[in-house]
Amino acid sequence: MVTLGTLTNDIQSKNAGVNMICCDIFFADAETFEKVRNSGSLTREKVADYFHLAPERIVVFEVDERFFGYKITIQRAQSAGGPSERDLYGTGLYGPLSEYEIDIAPQGS
Repeated sequence: MVTLGTLTNDIQSKNAGVNMICCDIFFADAETFEKVRNSGSLTREKVADYFHLAPERIVVFEVDERFFGYKITIQRAQSAGGPSERDLYGTGLYGPLSEYEIDIAPQGS
């Protein structure tokens, strides 16, 4: 197992309107991207489980082969700026995503 952060070129998270947070995951090369995709470790259901969400809250889960990446859009529990808001700008999900475990051998093994 390796963490997503060790495999990616970039992980970003940001607001996608007041009710959504968008996460973009980019891999530097096709080989790493294909290993992750083929491992079955990064799916809508597994990401939902990782964040303790119902899978329906992940409203977009796209794999983009042109950019060696994934786009994941999560519906917020409440609108941005609400009374118990913890991440107004949606930038806090990249940290937990960088620790997400992928079931492949470490690079160089």
